[in-house]
Amino acid sequence: MNQFTVTKEEKKKDTFLENKIKIKKPNSNYLANKGFLCFDMHTHSSASKDSILTPRKILKKCVKNNFNIATTDHNTIKGAIKLQHLIDTEIAFNKVKLIPGIEITTEQTAHIIVYFDKIEKLTEFYEAIIEPNYNKKKFKVELDVIETIKFGREFGGYVSIPHPFCKLTGIKKIKHLDEEEYIHEIDFIETFNSHTFKRDNIKAIKWAEKHKKPIVGGTDSHILRTYGKTITYNKSSTTKEFLENISKGDSKILGEFDKLRFTIPCVAFTESIHLIKGNPIHRINYARNNIKDKIKGKVSKNKKGMKIN
Repeated sequence: MNQFTVTKEEKKKDTFLENKIKIKKPNSNYLANKGFLCFDMHTHSSASKDSILTPRKILKKCVKNNFNIATTDHNTIKGAIKLQHLIDTEIAFNKVKLIPGIEITTEQTAHIIVYFDKIEKLTEFYEAIIEPNYNKKKFKVELDVIETIKFGREFGGYVSIPHPFCKLTGIKKIKHLDEEEYIHEIDFIETFNSHTFKRDNIKAIKWAEKHKKPIVGGTDSHILRTYGKTITYNKSSTTKEFLENISKGDSKILGEFDKLRFTIPCVAFTESIHLIKGNPIHRINYARNNIKDKIKGKVSKNKKGMKIN
């Protein structure tokens, strides 16, 4: 049996890693009153192009439900800058804490998230590494997984692997990539993603347990309804302390899975709006480029006399 095979019994469970992860609707108000900081560690704004959520709407949801966010837009920091500006300048939002981050689409299409404790550090990283290597046509940063992780750490970021077993953008889909080349350089593994199948989340939990890696959870929200449905929490007073405590293994996750029958129509509507506005739609680009890459891969393998899967 494969070490990441998920059994029927495991699929029925709602707690994992000695109760560090629970499939349960989070009550951020209750946790905040107990002295915990709560963060949705994987979110998107309209800057990601596959969402129409304005930073202001996002912050209103945070205030209403008493949780904080790590903003992780695709290959851009425009959303993070706008969110930080609103938090700094408007009284209504000044209690919301922000972990500025970015979700990077690497050359192999696998995603890497890099978190920072200050917007200035994220901006420095983006301007020096991401922006010069960004390919707008392919919606990719022309750096491979190893390079992306290396640069993220060099600039003082916390490197996280989101939805590692996702068939489209997970790092574990890269067959030829030996995890020993990068596993010691990553800081966190995302073990709960509200938009990922339960079996793939369980595989991520097993992977984190195998390598004794700290865990994070988030919604991967692109629509307002799902914001805050999954949170990572620990007892901290600042974003820096929060990230440091995760690194020490001092964090827990509460979360719910999103119901795809609601998400699919919302995403389709969102992307149709962006199509009308003339903006790029990253999901279409992902599919197109993945098909091209697979065709090229098969042709090159065939020419070398290697086995075609």
